[in-house]
Formats: sequence, structure tokens, C-alpha cells
Amino acid sequence: MVIYTATYGREEYGDTVCPFKEELVDESVIQANDTNAYLKCPLMNITVQIMKLCDKKKRCTVTANRTYFGNHCKGVYKVLKVIYACGEYFFSN
Repeated sequence: MVIYTATYGREEYGDTVCPFKEELVDESVIQANDTNAYLKCPLMNITVQIMKLCDKKKRCTVTANRTYFGNHCKGVYKVLKVIYACGEYFFSN
């Protein structure tokens, strides 16, 4: 896989993107990510970190929580967004 970009935060209010339903989520996820989906949180560019973990691999698992990416907006349920493709880099001049 090829990683193009990765961000962590919350740019949309409420249930628009990745709705948070406590009854559907494991308690450890609730504790690790906080629970408020109704606030925004500036996106952090974590492309380099995700590239180190996943770039050029056939398979990759990333846990999206404050342990790996910090808790830059306490009390806000954050979203990990990774743009990737299967294949190799191709550069054109």
C-alpha cells in the first residue's frame, strides 16, 4: 500500500462523519478516545507517522487513539482519516 495523507482530529460536528454511538463501542475505546462528537478539533497531519507504520506493506493495522497520536483536544471524539492506494508510487515529470 501507498500512503498519501493521514489526519487525526474532528472537522465536522455531530454524526456527519463517523458517528459515535456509545452502545456500539467497547468501553476501552470510549476511555481512550473521549466521547464528545459535537465539538470540532483541529486536524493534525500524521502522514509521516502512518507512512512509518504502513507504507509499502501489504497489510497494516493502526489503533486510532490518544496513546498513538496524543490528545490535542480533550473531550472530543476524534477521527483518523488515511488516504491510501494499493500499489507502488509512480512519479511523472
